[in-house]
Amino acid sequence: MPGIAIIVAAQLVREGQMGVGPVDWRKAILSCVLILPILLLVGYQMWVAAVWDVATDGLRSIFLWLLISIAGIAAAMQLGWALPGKRKVAALAFVVVVLASMMGAERMADDGRYGEWGRMPIAVTEQRAEVVNRAIQRYYERNGYYPDALTNLTPRYLVYVPNPLIIPGQTWCYEGGDSHYRLGYVYRQYFSSAASVRVHAAVGEPLVSDWGCEEEAAKYPAPPGYYGP
Repeated sequence: MPGIAIIVAAQLVREGQMGVGPVDWRKAILSCVLILPILLLVGYQMWVAAVWDVATDGLRSIFLWLLISIAGIAAAMQLGWALPGKRKVAALAFVVVVLASMMGAERMADDGRYGEWGRMPIAVTEQRAEVVNRAIQRYYERNGYYPDALTNLTPRYLVYVPNPLIIPGQTWCYEGGDSHYRLGYVYRQYFSSAASVRVHAAVGEPLVSDWGCEEEAAKYPAPPGYYGP
């Protein structure tokens, strides 16, 4: 899908630049307006893939980068062949914008908001946890008790429940009742660290001390040969 999206964006550039007379700037601007959300969506996919790579020491963003690069270069070559005269510069501008935006998305995921490598998965997970926590509070304000499951938050309080971005396949640790709840997740600072449980928010006393989160965290010890924090 990212490759197809890049090809569609190139076709929009072609439609905005085709013709033998003067450039129709209204048409060109409309093409740019339509291209922007496409690049944002593809850039978001690159960013998510890069965040997961930081969290898991994976390679998915590299493969996505290769796919987008090949699609962008191929689309730019087709543009350069199709566009007349000086308008061929639009092909060069297109491939530069595509590659630069993807590099920027990957760099944002790697270095994070403050330039420290490896912090983005935790930062995004904390932001998502707070989104879920606020939805829980709204649920309580409306109903007078906390939800017994996070699925009760959708679709009135959340369109969907976003998951943590630290360990693939993990969801939130949650327990809720009439006057209590606790929300947490399986946490590890780096892919080389042993997992533990981090409680994001809690109110009241839980009915049971064991909510299964500790057992889930125990499934993820530090990988052999790694000695992270």
